[in-house]
This record gives sequence, C-alpha cells and structure tokens, in this order.
Amino acid sequence: KFLKENKSFLKKLFISTIPCGIIGIILHNHINSNLSNLTSLSISFYITTLFLVLTSLLFKKKQKDEISYKDALFLGLAQSFALTPGISRCGTVLFGGSLLKIDEKVVLKYSFFMYMIVSTCATSFTFVKGLIDKNIFLNYESIILYLISFITCFFTTYISLKWFHKIIN
Repeated sequence: KFLKENKSFLKKLFISTIPCGIIGIILHNHINSNLSNLTSLSISFYITTLFLVLTSLLFKKKQKDEISYKDALFLGLAQSFALTPGISRCGTVLFGGSLLKIDEKVVLKYSFFMYMIVSTCATSFTFVKGLIDKNIFLNYESIILYLISFITCFFTTYISLKWFHKIIN
C-alpha cells in the first residue's frame, strides 16, 4: 500500500540518487583523499555558509509545494556537490530547493529521505570496496562500528532536521 500511494515520490527519490551515485563512484578516491585536508575543508565550510545565507534570502519568494521529476534531478545534482568534504548535504539541497522556489518544509522532508538512500548506498559501497581492496577486514568489531556510525548519522540528521524545521516555523 505504501508503495502504491508514494510511487511518484519514490521515483523522484530514485532520480535524485542517480547523480550522487555516479559522481560518488567516479570520485570516490578523490573524495576520501580530501577528508582530512584542512585547506579544502575550510574553503568548503565557507561555501556552505554562502549557500545557507543565499538560501535564507531566496526562501522569501513565493514557494511551490510539489517537487517535479526535473526538480528531483536538480536536487540530486545539488546534493552531489556535497560529496566534497565539508560541504553540507542538507545545505546544498536547501539551496537547490530555494533556487527552484520549492517550499522549505517540502525540501527539508525530501532532503531527509535523500540522505537515507544516499547514506545507505555510500556506506554499503565503501564497505564492499574495502572488503574487495582488503582495507576492511570483516569481523565483529568492524560490522559493529559501521552500524554504530550509520545509526548515529541517521539520528543526528533526523534530530537536526527536526530542530531546523522548528526554527523555520
């Protein structure tokens, strides 16, 4: 029943995931090599700040309540920009939504579902790639650490979005 009622929404989420998946696989090694580059991270934090300031200015215009398939692709491309370490994933999606004049509440909800899919896929990809490259040894500790990391990220994102949603209201 859920799938029938939300078929269009799920299709849009799938479309949003495609750009991130393709770019993430192609740039995986480059992304990982910049995770601890302080210069790259500081520039990325400034870019995130710019996105958030521009978003706050752009959301004052008239908003639409629906995300089209074209919007879904654009939001996926916006999220792909956040594959750069230090760039806020939610911030880029909100910025993309503000450019498309989509209501911020709609974008926040959509962004959370985008996060769930992309995060699960990215974690799975990294884990499998690590097993293949023999960088990760499959043992009880590594599985527990991956699960704890994923669950922590999931709940942190959920709580942050709830908090952000309250600020918007």
